[in-house]
Amino acid sequence: MNRLFRGIGMILATATLLVSLSPPIASHAAEKPRLLKETTIDFLVDTATWNAYPVAHTRTTDYGNGFDVTDEFHKFPSLKIKLPSGNPDISYYNYIYEGEQWDSSPTVHYYPSGDHIYWTIEINRKPQYIRQLYDYNTKTATMKLVKEFITKEYADQIDVFPDFGAYALNKYYEDINDSYLYAISTGKFLGRIDSAYEPSSKDDSIKGLIYDHKPAAKSLIVKLDVTSKTEPPKGTKDWYSYLGVYYIPTTYEMLPDGSKKPIKVTGNSVMNFGEDWTYKVGNTRYTSYYDKKIKAWLISAKSARNNTPIVFTHAGTISKVSFSPNNKYMIITEIKQGPNPNIFSATYSYTTQIIDAPTGKVLRVLPAYYRKHSQHSYNWNYGDELVEVEYSEYARNGYLNLSTGMFVGKYEDWAEGVASYSGDFSELLSPEPGREILVNDKIKVNLSAPDLFLSDHDLWYVGLKSFSDAVGATIATNNQTTTISLNGKSFKADSKTLIKFRGRMFIPMKDFRNLGLKIQLNGQENVRKYANEY
Repeated sequence: MNRLFRGIGMILATATLLVSLSPPIASHAAEKPRLLKETTIDFLVDTATWNAYPVAHTRTTDYGNGFDVTDEFHKFPSLKIKLPSGNPDISYYNYIYEGEQWDSSPTVHYYPSGDHIYWTIEINRKPQYIRQLYDYNTKTATMKLVKEFITKEYADQIDVFPDFGAYALNKYYEDINDSYLYAISTGKFLGRIDSAYEPSSKDDSIKGLIYDHKPAAKSLIVKLDVTSKTEPPKGTKDWYSYLGVYYIPTTYEMLPDGSKKPIKVTGNSVMNFGEDWTYKVGNTRYTSYYDKKIKAWLISAKSARNNTPIVFTHAGTISKVSFSPNNKYMIITEIKQGPNPNIFSATYSYTTQIIDAPTGKVLRVLPAYYRKHSQHSYNWNYGDELVEVEYSEYARNGYLNLSTGMFVGKYEDWAEGVASYSGDFSELLSPEPGREILVNDKIKVNLSAPDLFLSDHDLWYVGLKSFSDAVGATIATNNQTTTISLNGKSFKADSKTLIKFRGRMFIPMKDFRNLGLKIQLNGQENVRKYANEY
């Protein structure tokens, strides 16, 4: 029997499914095509022999032409691998998809760059741990194995720096400079390093670093420990000694040919509460500072046209700040502290301000998306307009559409992939793929995004017109009241739960049960309250 082996990664954009049972949607030829392409890499596994080879699946949705959907599958049997002894556990996270069984036991990480998707797979089965790096060219639909490592250490892993064109095998059990860096195109060994990152990365932990000179395009910032028998001069940071040897962290800028020169980090704009920092967007300078008069840390903005600072935060709060990738927006989350100001604690009662970063103008003030459970962080995987909100404790993660201030939930169990979108993510409430809805145990409805999403209150929402068309229901609007009818039964859309977005209406999927329909979403009648609930 053949089974498909699906890896765990971070979803970067939506996929959509073809509505095979609904009437054709009229083409909007005047609209500019907005193509969303999601590619997933999976393994087709023969469980009789445990041989497996990769399959690339690309799904393209044209949002400018009636949500036309096309699918492409490319198989690569020449890249067959033999899974290690101690067959992988195929009973974990299994679900049925298009008649095949998919599994998410192996771990896959995606690294897109232009027409290429570099991806790694980790299969952890004693006594061998397999680490592989592949290069999939989305333009030519070709794939090659760049490198395979078979190690005895679980912690060994491959890191990829796609724009720079290199990868590193990390051997965490070694004492110093434990990452071995290689060029992807030639396999040339570029040297041992302690760690590396691309200065153009969207990673918030390195965003906003200030250097003594601007790093070159497609360069790599590498860190390594330099040993010396002489104690480093005063002012040297983070050095340590062991058995008479001094280990001095040193930072270099590496070029694609492997040459490197020293570079220094002279400052950063990582926005941590309780620290002085400054971050400039155009002519507006944002500052975190301690106000001695009110004994509180505050955040303010000052522009070249206005000498009077705008103060965004207040005493008695903890503030968290995040900028969108292209500095279009600034988000400030202000969390109220506990009753005792001498104890660093939070009540988790807080608000969120969305600010136009170039001007400092407050665009929206939101509650904590109806959350008081825990603090959260932001993941910027969808450009400036859509940000993923991730909570640290039991709470439904979700997506915040910054243009509208609307927040929807994240389901967590979607297929993984990497994608590009020629449109604007502000057009979407959720970047997650559609799922199959089963009606009356026989009618399969596959809605195109954004006609299916999970609301903030754990309810599945569907596009009113799309779902009605799919099941044959009619819609009538009179005096701002919307009535949905089918086979002599009807119900009115509840204005309290109705969601309007970009000229479209969405209602809870369960409301269609008022028409006598039995509705299931991938066999689920209900949704877990929290995505990270066990």
